[in-house]
Amino acid sequence: MKYSHAIFVGIASITLLSGCGDRPESWDTPAVVRFDKGLENSFALIDESMHSVHLFSVDESLNLSQVRKNTGKNVVAVMASPQADRLFVLSKGEQPRRKSSDERPALWVYDGSGSGNLLSKYTLSNPLDSIAVDPEGRFVVLYSSGASGSFVTNRNELLVIDTSLPPGDTNPLPRTIRSFGGTPQRLTFTSPLNLPSGQRRLLIIETDQDLSLLDLDHLDRKEVTVRLSNDYKVVPAGVTYTDGVPQRNDDARLAVRTTKENSVFLLTFVPQANASAENDFGLTVNIIGLTSTPSDFAFVNTDGGLRLAMLEAGMRRATLVDPDTTTETQVDMPASFGRISLVTREISDAPAGGSDVAMLWGYEGVAFWSLGKSVGQAYRSIEVLPDIDSSVGNVVSVPAPNQSLKILVPNDAGYGGRRFYVLNLANRTASPLLTSASSLSLTVSADGQRAWFFQRNSREMAVVDLLTMHPQNLVLEQPITSVFDIGRAGGGRAMVALHYQGNMGATVVDAFSPDEASARMHVGLLQGGF
Repeated sequence: MKYSHAIFVGIASITLLSGCGDRPESWDTPAVVRFDKGLENSFALIDESMHSVHLFSVDESLNLSQVRKNTGKNVVAVMASPQADRLFVLSKGEQPRRKSSDERPALWVYDGSGSGNLLSKYTLSNPLDSIAVDPEGRFVVLYSSGASGSFVTNRNELLVIDTSLPPGDTNPLPRTIRSFGGTPQRLTFTSPLNLPSGQRRLLIIETDQDLSLLDLDHLDRKEVTVRLSNDYKVVPAGVTYTDGVPQRNDDARLAVRTTKENSVFLLTFVPQANASAENDFGLTVNIIGLTSTPSDFAFVNTDGGLRLAMLEAGMRRATLVDPDTTTETQVDMPASFGRISLVTREISDAPAGGSDVAMLWGYEGVAFWSLGKSVGQAYRSIEVLPDIDSSVGNVVSVPAPNQSLKILVPNDAGYGGRRFYVLNLANRTASPLLTSASSLSLTVSADGQRAWFFQRNSREMAVVDLLTMHPQNLVLEQPITSVFDIGRAGGGRAMVALHYQGNMGATVVDAFSPDEASARMHVGLLQGGF
């Protein structure tokens, strides 16, 4: 393994600084790193001791190039954009502010594609500590978790930032949602929906007792709030939505499940006839009663048309509801499946007629549910994969060109367990991967070619070729904290394993030909703040 130190300054410069007594403050300040993030062609470290962002890129020889930029004080959240081409850093600034020059809270936006440049800085009037990023990359919404430490906090205030526009008087835009006592718990950005009043994107805000919808295309309009109960507290546990039939503008719907209720709320968008209304759409609400609390749900296309599929894991059953008539069809399940996701686009044998195929998983393995024969021939619609006999807690999708692959993670905290599976949806086969580790972390490469498995604070890791399923085990020199698979300058990709020892270190290997013997170990990444 080759070693490299992160400080590239010449001996003459060091001697000159020492002789003049002008020693940089950063040389005597230990680095404080709580946040790291892998990006498109770089990885980022936030050094809070020096209030700086360090963005590193990898060249053809596995050397690191470093760009250092200032960032805000008291960083509370760091996220990457969905395309990993930007880095969002949320800071509280100096609290309390004593001088006009004291730093305010802000959202800092950096280029993650390699240059590391500061693209935008959105200044805030009050510190917030939570961030939600639009899957399409345009909007960022900031809000409070209630732990910001402010003397007075409006938990229902959201700051909506349009990152396609520069900072201005209305960007960020503060919005306080109408509240009946609840506070935001989860935020969901919809894809475009064909509503009676036109195509819209919405922000769905689940509080701990109701639901609000904010029109992202008309942020000047009031939100629409739905009270789920007037008599007692109903706690939302998740939402799903559908645009309905593409040619129609009257069948877009939302569904809300709750934590304890044996029912699901079905919301249908309708035109708002009142010209003085605060918004140009409204909602009608139907309550669908079940015999147990649903564990998951999704809108699906079946041989009988659009349905809301709800899993009742404890009853080993699913219920299909026609959203137009609320007619129910029950489907018995051969096992207790608690989760559902549509895989119609990833399989090679999608049913004719536009019907969906869903993947079911949970405590008793994995199955495929063919919705093309779920209404008329429900008993023939379930195909259980017999080779997967372990409990599945999470499913990790693989990017193109291997989007037909899913990695099944055991149902234990921290990816714990000894058996993973790589599920091939194209031929419905499952390749088991065994590990001797008690818990594992997982990183899938953005090019869809590799999966990196590692145990935090251990020196052991492995890479699995997702085409051949060949695993290669590696043992590094230092314990591993994080692993990134990033693009290299000039082409190719590199695996970067971070080590949180001293002033940070990193082991870099060629992701296409990983080998400890040709790895480069870089030490002192934050030494001296260079």
